[in-house]
Amino acid sequence: MRRLIAIIVSLLLISAVLCSCSNGSSAETGIGGLTQLKNDNGDLTGYERRSYNDNGDVTRLDVYDTDQTYLYYILYEYDDDNRLFTETRYKAEGFAESRYVYTYDDNGNLSEKAYELPHGEAEVTRYDKDGNEIERLYYDTDEKLSKREVLENGKWVTYDNPTE
Repeated sequence: MRRLIAIIVSLLLISAVLCSCSNGSSAETGIGGLTQLKNDNGDLTGYERRSYNDNGDVTRLDVYDTDQTYLYYILYEYDDDNRLFTETRYKAEGFAESRYVYTYDDNGNLSEKAYELPHGEAEVTRYDKDGNEIERLYYDTDEKLSKREVLENGKWVTYDNPTE
């Protein structure tokens, strides 16, 4: 699993090099194509720049602080059916910080979302056919299942030692 993650992260880094380069309201600043990010009070919280593919999907999001210092970027990849497949966040220096991997069932419904950190920790959320969370799995740095939460009768039940 770690090897696979390392390979995928390496491929994403290569694609980032080859790629042309919060809630709240936003407005164009006109400065380098950056968009202002504001909180609900109208205070400036930072800037962003988005890149899109031919389908109009966001492929890259660059984020800056209020002084326009580059903070991080996120790369978005889509599968053959134009569904979001991965979302990887990189530090400004190019090192991967975290990644989401999305899995879909045969009908195109989101069935699983995995949140992965570079050092091996992961959280996997599983969904029913209606998009409701039904299970959460937590993995430690050794990629061992450390906790499992299951939605039972409308309440989350936690199993701290799911492998026993």
